[in-house]
Amino acid sequence: MGLDLSWFTYGDYSARGDRHRVTHVGLDLSWFTMATTLLVATAAALARMPSILGRSALKRYLAETSTPDVAVTWVEDASGAALQLRLWETIAAAAAAASSGSSPTLLALPSVTPAYAMSLIELPSDSTAGVRLTTLPPSSPVPGILVEPVPANDGGGATDGSSTDAATRLDADAVLDRSRAWVQRTLAPGPLNFCPYTASAALAGVGLELLGVRPAPIAYGVCEGAALPEVLVSFWRLVNDAMLKPGEAGSSSILLMAPRWDGR
Repeated sequence: MGLDLSWFTYGDYSARGDRHRVTHVGLDLSWFTMATTLLVATAAALARMPSILGRSALKRYLAETSTPDVAVTWVEDASGAALQLRLWETIAAAAAAASSGSSPTLLALPSVTPAYAMSLIELPSDSTAGVRLTTLPPSSPVPGILVEPVPANDGGGATDGSSTDAATRLDADAVLDRSRAWVQRTLAPGPLNFCPYTASAALAGVGLELLGVRPAPIAYGVCEGAALPEVLVSFWRLVNDAMLKPGEAGSSSILLMAPRWDGR
């Protein structure tokens, strides 16, 4: 507004009334600009923070419906991999705590539809042993998934979804070394060379440049658990950290080893 006033004040106007009239118009335009900018900024801020209203509405809804005390986890990121990681982390934690009587966890999903939330829990029963999964009813202001640990006497199956035994913990370095040796021997140029697109135990995606694919490292991971939720947590974490976050240059492929899976 200062620029407008300076221009109008030092402009070459012969009539005093004209100068006042134009200055008045300049003030009106300046205030209009400021008000418009404020409205746009407010709308943008509200668009960036939908969870403010959603959190309050969900809190009221849980109180009004006498929902048991739950630990609410607000999941803003609706992207597939990030959401899957959070879901399986919650399932794995609930399965591991099934025998301790832990409180349920509610995954609040403000960025998805109720139908999509329902599709997330359409899982084989053996993949969620020790856990009960339900979605919030349509009357809820925010879609959500309730993850409840199921005690042994409640017919929920296994009471401990964690298969990691600290006393017999795997040697992850040895597992990785053997896996890389297998890739070099079986897939890369060498005795077998089953994959023409694997250059070595460290690099794959070669020979595909004409298709727009550039060579990138092979990402390796080790899961020490045998329960499916633990394996899926390791998988989705590796997808997020090694593939999605760094982009195409981060990794060409993923090899996740789960030695305990075969010994279930």
